[in-house]
Formats: sequence, structure tokens, C-alpha cells
Amino acid sequence: MDEQHLAWAEDDPHDKFALENALRREPDNVELRTRYRAVLERINRTALGVSTIVLPELPYPLYFRGGSSDLANFDQIFGLGELSVPLRHPPARVLDLGAYVGYAAVYMARMFPAAEVFCVEPSAANFNLLTLNTSPYPRIRRLNGAVWSRTAAVSVAGHELGDWGAHFSADGDTGAAIQGWAVDDILAMAGWDRADFIKCDVEGAERELFTDPAAAWHQTASCVTVETHDAWVPGCLATVERCFPEDRFERVWSGEVWAFIRRGAGGTALPPRLMLLEPPHARLPIELSDVSDGIWGFMMFDGHSCQLHPNGAGAAPATLAVLRNFAGQRCFKAGLALPPKARAPVRFSLDVFDAADGRHLGAGGWVVAPGERAEPTLRLAPLHGRCRVRLRTEMAQPDGDSFHAWAHWLAPQFM
Repeated sequence: MDEQHLAWAEDDPHDKFALENALRREPDNVELRTRYRAVLERINRTALGVSTIVLPELPYPLYFRGGSSDLANFDQIFGLGELSVPLRHPPARVLDLGAYVGYAAVYMARMFPAAEVFCVEPSAANFNLLTLNTSPYPRIRRLNGAVWSRTAAVSVAGHELGDWGAHFSADGDTGAAIQGWAVDDILAMAGWDRADFIKCDVEGAERELFTDPAAAWHQTASCVTVETHDAWVPGCLATVERCFPEDRFERVWSGEVWAFIRRGAGGTALPPRLMLLEPPHARLPIELSDVSDGIWGFMMFDGHSCQLHPNGAGAAPATLAVLRNFAGQRCFKAGLALPPKARAPVRFSLDVFDAADGRHLGAGGWVVAPGERAEPTLRLAPLHGRCRVRLRTEMAQPDGDSFHAWAHWLAPQFM
């Protein structure tokens, strides 16, 4: 261990920022981590309000509330690693039921960087911190609501152990009701037909949630983790276990959760959706060529879409290229649009190349007239490894006028 780095932190054993800097230099130093956790606990015991947790392995800070159960949940996820269960394949879609303040979602986004994560959390106060913790991660989405066996208004029936222990009832006072949804409805809102990995920590509502042992939402998942709460709601564990017979599901105890891993699940995971223009975690380099310097030449909007203005007839196509890592995706989809005030049709084209040797792996082209929108789907051979994807726009006719030809690529993606 570098003694100089440790000495920097030793000037004040309670200096949070010095410890964070020391951990950046020695991320595997167990002693530093122990001391840092002690500082977080001191803050938790002496101050209310929001403070930060800065870990060298995470690109963004986490937030916790002083005097709350947040740090205890942080310990479960990042200390005990209770979601580190043995999976045969990385999941493409993670459903976090009872997401609390987002520590599990961030942990899984780091474990499975290509996966989409959809969080469901009923408490408005928890959801606010969940949003703060997960907003920097573009593949994490959030729903403020409760999961239930059916669509119903639910209300808080009691609290156990602070913010993370609220449990709900569909028969309580609906004056402060929270919208509850069935899992199938939540999957539909996420735009999924199923989830690969489901984490369920719903404070006793699991007895209500797992009443149907044959429900497709948990029977088609590769892994379901459940924290049961029989001390509050007797019968939770027995109800859950009926859904996962041992001849079809392997059972693993991890931290405070049971993980049910479907036997023979190898090869069933779908490749994750890859949004072409979405930064993976931080920056996504792009390459523009033959694109107008004007603001109309290229600009992003709606997080996943862009305007790529074509040049006049006879000029080189406007080109946007990005490098992305693929994991078996075989289908390209996008919306293509041209405003009514455009004067001539525009050709949109896609090319995919192997980044290592330049091999051409697939191509597509579509013509869109003014005022029209197309939604093409292009089937490809499965793409693996690093590929260069090139989007182009050009006027489709030799005499085409590019004035107001605001060519829009809408959420280009591979699946």
C-alpha cells in the first residue's frame, strides 16, 4: 500500500474528501473502505439532509439521507453484494420491483452495462432520491407506483424500520392512495414482453404478488430474487416457493434474498436493445463528415434522436458515424421523418462495418417524402464485438432542393 496516500487521509480521520481521494488511488484498499464507511455512518448519525457516497468504481456519486435506512440498504447491495448471483448469461432486461432509492439499479447497471433496467418504487420521497441516483444512467428508467397482483389503488398499511419498510394494502384508506399495477402492466409500460432478471423487494406484498404459480412474468425469467418478510406477513416464503419448484429452478441464498435461477436457461436471454446514439455511461464519441457547420447540420433531441441535414444535390452525403459494442443484435429499427415544408424527398441510408478489419456487415436505404414518416426494420446477421455504424442523408433527386430538409433519425436502435 502507498503510505503517502494513506497519510493524506490520516491528517483528519473524519475527512470524507481526503478518504475519497485516497480511495481513487487505492480502490482495493480494504482499510480505507472501512474508514470511509465509518465516516458515512458518522454523517448518518449527526446530520439530516442529503449527502454523497463517492466510490472509485462508479462514474457518478450516490446520494443518501442522514438519519434514514439508506446506508443499511447501501450495505446490502454494495457491501454484501446480495445481487451477485451466478447467472449463465448476462440479462438484457432487468425489472427492479421495490427499487427504493436506486442502489440496486445502479449496481445492476454496472454489472450488466448493456442491460435495460426498469425501476418501480411507490414512495414519493424514495422515488425522488431514486431519480437523483439513477438519472445519469441512460439505460435506467423509473416508474413511481406500486406493484400488486392486479391494477388497484393501494395505501400505506404500516412502516417497519424507516423509509425502506413501508408495506401496503388494497383495502386501506384510498384518500392517500398510490396506483398499483400488475407486473404484466408494468412490462407493457416498459415496452417488454418479459424480463430476464427480476429483483423483488416489496415488503410483504410478495404474498399477494406470487399467488399464481404459473404466471408467465416470473416463469419466463432467467432469475428472480425475492426478499421475503414472513415476520410481517406470514406465509410469504411458502407462497413464493410454490412458484419455483426445485426441479425447474435452482435456489441460492444470497445476503438476505432468495435467488431462483431457472434451470436450462442458457441461450434464452435476448440480446439487449442498443440505442445507437445513447452514451453507454459517460461520453460517446461521434464522427461527422460533410455535415454543414450551421446549427441545422447536426443536432440531438429527445435523448436518442438526431437531425442530419442533407447537402444539396450533387454534394457528398452528410454522414454521422459511431463505434458501438454489439452482443448478438440482429435487427435495426428507426423512425425516419421529413417535415411538410421540405421541398424534395431525402434518402436515408445505414451501413455497418466491422471496426477491426473494415468488413461491410450490412446496409439499408430508404426514401422519405416531405411530410412523411417511415419506420423501417432491417434484418441483419447477428452482430458481435465492435462495429462502426454509419448514418447518411442525401437528396434523393438530382435536382432536389435541400432547403428545410430537416431529416430526422428517430431513436435508431439495434435489437
